[in-house]
Amino acid sequence: MFGMQKPTILGTFQLSQLNSSSVQKQLKAAGLLITDENAESRKRIIPIPESSRDEMFELTKKEFLRENGVQNGDTTKRSDVYTNLHWKMKKNDRLAAGYTMEKYEGAYRQAFLDAARKADPDWKVGKPVKLGVLDAVTRESVETNMKKLANKATQVSVDITV
Repeated sequence: MFGMQKPTILGTFQLSQLNSSSVQKQLKAAGLLITDENAESRKRIIPIPESSRDEMFELTKKEFLRENGVQNGDTTKRSDVYTNLHWKMKKNDRLAAGYTMEKYEGAYRQAFLDAARKADPDWKVGKPVKLGVLDAVTRESVETNMKKLANKATQVSVDITV
């Protein structure tokens, strides 16, 4: 199989077939189908591999610079990052892993937006980003900030319930 691409978890099907019973069975078997039974359990933050977080950070940064901050669904390779992540996760954690990765991706993007605006207050999405502006933004710094915000939110909810 040299030179062959690794198959996706989902196999191959057309978008128009998404609601077919056979595709639904494939999605369910892969742990990627949202049902009434698992809808709420997917909205949870779980540990995901550092390699996946690093892959998303680097891709988000590369695409942010290439597209001048525009989120372009036509040229992104983010689905590859999610597919790689899903291969690394247990079946029952795949939905939550995707949800968790969305949170990381959003935080990385927001950090890049903030850095671009800090370097140039007149910068707007679509305008070229100054060279080197994102160099100070690290995955670790973004994730540390995410943890601080999560802890602060937890403290606020505890204070309210007391």
